[in-house]
Amino acid sequence: LDVQLENGVNSIEIGKQLVKDGLDATIILTTSFEQYAAEGYHLHAHRYLVKPIAQEKFNEAILSCIQEFKKLNRKIAVKCAYENCFISINKIIYIESYQRKRIIYTKEQVYETGASLNDLLSLLPVEQFEMPQKSYIVNFTSITKTKVILDYSTEIKLARDRMTNFNMKFQKYIRG
Repeated sequence: LDVQLENGVNSIEIGKQLVKDGLDATIILTTSFEQYAAEGYHLHAHRYLVKPIAQEKFNEAILSCIQEFKKLNRKIAVKCAYENCFISINKIIYIESYQRKRIIYTKEQVYETGASLNDLLSLLPVEQFEMPQKSYIVNFTSITKTKVILDYSTEIKLARDRMTNFNMKFQKYIRG
């Protein structure tokens, strides 16, 4: 986004509206005016490029956006029924072991697989996922001292022998 567009339109305001509307986008601000940099940071702009923009700075900003996109949109391949399913890691809420199946709950869909919990856990980032007990893997969203709250209705109790380790790992995740 160029900070000053035609007809006096300010792209920082456009960016704020996009964020408010929930658009999942990476924003790079460009301008000739350095005083807009602070507003760009409040917008959580990925980069702020001052004109004239050197080609190497532009290339670095675009490559950085691509790397960030790949990081945020990583997927795992899981055999579901008779086909491979590609599931976005950040959309996984939790995985439950039920009878001989593992059920992967995402924000949009539920997947069933025969893969073991340990196999699934090995595919996931260790800093973001943990087993609060032997039947579940959770994506850190919200926890209390004794349970994991996955959405507003699903709770998983923490096994006593895993509480300390789980809470320490969650605190490390929160601190980033």
